[in-house]
Amino acid sequence: MPRLLINLRHGENKGIKGILILSRIIYRLVLVFHLLVSTFEVDNQKYLKIMNIKNVTLCSFRKILLSLLLIFTLFVFIRPTFGQGKNTSDTLEYKLKKARGAERIKILNLLIQKYVLEDSIKSFIYFKEASSLAGELNLPALESNAFECLVNGLKHERAVGRFKRVLSFFQEKNYKAGIGFTLSYLGREYLLQNNFNKSEKYQKMALVTFTGINFQYGIALANERLGVYFISKDEYIKALEYFYMSLQINKNEGYKFEHAVSLYHIGLTEFYLGNYHLAVENMLQSLAYWEQVKNLPNTWNCNEILGNIYIKFELFDTALNYHRIALGIREKAKSAYVLKGGAEISGYDLGIAYSYNNLAEIYLNLHQYDSAYYYALRSLKLKEDENTGASQRDIANSQLNMGNIYAKIGKQDFAFLMLNKAANTYKTIQNISSYAEALYGIGNLRTPDLPFINQQVKMILS
Repeated sequence: MPRLLINLRHGENKGIKGILILSRIIYRLVLVFHLLVSTFEVDNQKYLKIMNIKNVTLCSFRKILLSLLLIFTLFVFIRPTFGQGKNTSDTLEYKLKKARGAERIKILNLLIQKYVLEDSIKSFIYFKEASSLAGELNLPALESNAFECLVNGLKHERAVGRFKRVLSFFQEKNYKAGIGFTLSYLGREYLLQNNFNKSEKYQKMALVTFTGINFQYGIALANERLGVYFISKDEYIKALEYFYMSLQINKNEGYKFEHAVSLYHIGLTEFYLGNYHLAVENMLQSLAYWEQVKNLPNTWNCNEILGNIYIKFELFDTALNYHRIALGIREKAKSAYVLKGGAEISGYDLGIAYSYNNLAEIYLNLHQYDSAYYYALRSLKLKEDENTGASQRDIANSQLNMGNIYAKIGKQDFAFLMLNKAANTYKTIQNISSYAEALYGIGNLRTPDLPFINQQVKMILS
């Protein structure tokens, strides 16, 4: 920030010098203006006769001269502005010419992302340089970020296709680190498509590749992503094994960002296992780092999980506080995004929908059903908008919440509809624990007043 402020002050000084020079020019023009007017006053009628101008007064002539002067002045002031617009000093390509080392890689990564949609060839050219330079300088985090930028904004199917071409390129060059990164990112993309078999296959191939060259950053990355894979399959003990292996490497190698990620995942997994005190301990350590580096997305993630943990402790006021913090950060992030020209409904709204759903759960536990319904419905509506990019699981989570709320306010038919939808989704995506929770909610709907629902419940539970 100090460097930026210095640059701004430097620009202001240049502007002041320019204004002083222009003011001298204008002053001289004004003198010329007065001289012309004086000459005109000496022989006004003679001048008008020579110029064959009729019905022109001294006042109108002054106005003409003044208008010309103003037009010229406007031109003098605007011209440098046009020049500045064309100045390449502000472009990434211009900055790249002077950049060296880590700074050069960061600019290359921005260029990769800039051209990923409009010019894939140009994007790949920058990607090759970024990967090569990061490897030479032993900056693995920046090299990994180049892979991230290469598919930013692409749908998962296109991302897979692009990574497969990258894999062929690195295999031809026999660049093992590049091969390992590509395999790991392919594993991540397949996981995002719920293709569990291919996700595990590619992630384990990445781990073998990284281990073969003793590339510690890569080994930690593959372990971390295998942990995420096992979380997705509700295999929490297995996930913890991989997370702790990653944590140890990140700690030993001084990878602070990655270390905080491991702490977050461990806290999340311990939460799922019901080890709430361990979950809080790890999550608070992770949160401290994100607050220190002002990483807003991960700050709101940690606050959100802490809020969920305190729901389990039945400390609802504390939970409410954490979730309100998370919601506040998300709403500010979205406002900033929209002010910059972003879409009204986007991925930011998915985060807001998460917060709404969490607040609904708290109010449900506090028996404030009107507030619970209000937030749960808003969450579901946002998730159902395709522009938010909500997953099937995201929507099912809101349906589960809505079903439980409907049950509490006595709307058993609506409760059954929502819980049944959630159960079907959880069954499809093989989320066993959430499927069981939805079935439990359905089981509690049996009432003598609703024989049709009782029949449907028996069919589902049989």
